[in-house]
Amino acid sequence: MLFEILTPLDWGILAFFTLLIGIDKAGLRGTNIVTIPAFAAYFSGKVSVSIVLVLFLAGDFCAIVIYRNKISWKHLIRLLPPALAGIIAGMLVGNALSDSLFRFVMGVLVLICLILMILKELGKLGFEVPDHWALHGLFGSMGGFSSMVGNAAGPIMSFYLLSMNLSKEIFIGTGTLFFLVINLIKLPVHVFVWNSVFMDSLIIDLILCPFVLIGVFIGLKIVKRIPERPFRFLIIGAAFLATLKLFM
Repeated sequence: MLFEILTPLDWGILAFFTLLIGIDKAGLRGTNIVTIPAFAAYFSGKVSVSIVLVLFLAGDFCAIVIYRNKISWKHLIRLLPPALAGIIAGMLVGNALSDSLFRFVMGVLVLICLILMILKELGKLGFEVPDHWALHGLFGSMGGFSSMVGNAAGPIMSFYLLSMNLSKEIFIGTGTLFFLVINLIKLPVHVFVWNSVFMDSLIIDLILCPFVLIGVFIGLKIVKRIPERPFRFLIIGAAFLATLKLFM
């Protein structure tokens, strides 16, 4: 059994990274991407992704209760259809795409996004990010694909939603519902197609789920104390650090 080989120290490390999932879901987007390589160090690739996915869902359900009235339905409706296409593409190529190639490509894309966002926030960018259907389709499909293959859509969606000039709470609420829907769609793929969800993995999720709830509580306390503009730069900084992880 998977959980029987874990030492108390291992459980402590996994609990810490599970806390980060809850903090991320409370609004500090980008912090939980470091959990992906952490869990991958203990479990095989698809199993680690499936364990993290269930923990993500626990955080999504907690966060949507809090931010259910803070959602930009206009942006969500634009994102979900192309995101579904991205999920299907990720499911089809998930077995063939090497982890190293995926991380490199996604890292380059996200870094470009972050550089543009930093320039925009500093007023150095001479144009606004266009509110165009092609842009919504591009980011929706990128988000769905990267989420399906490696649960790595956080920095991409943070850039997109920040570029739409949403307020702090609308940014969090819209992102929360987007990831809740996407993660619910991904779950049957892990169960019935990739066969990466089974009793052992669910027991590990059950043990770690309380730490997601604690992380959400901690994250809410932090988010409420951060003003709007520092919050935007904090999200950019977290996404940048998370992106560096894709190259490691």
